[in-house]
Amino acid sequence: MSENTKAQTKAFAKHLSASRLLVVLAVTSVGVALIGIFALANWAEVSELHHGMQHVLIFLAGIGLGGSSIALYTLKGGSRES
Repeated sequence: MSENTKAQTKAFAKHLSASRLLVVLAVTSVGVALIGIFALANWAEVSELHHGMQHVLIFLAGIGLGGSSIALYTLKGGSRES
């Protein structure tokens, strides 16, 4: 196996690993958002503090989903300029 092939294989493995991690982050973020919206609905009505914590949880899930989506898009070559 040539050095160039070894380098390409290593780069591909690193790319695949990053893709998997970003997909896991996206799925986890959706799960956290769903928990924040539906499972914690009654809990959030107890007090203003709980309601604020629910908003923070949904906000953080949105950041995770948005960040992983942008990173996946750029990792797949979606931001290439012509």
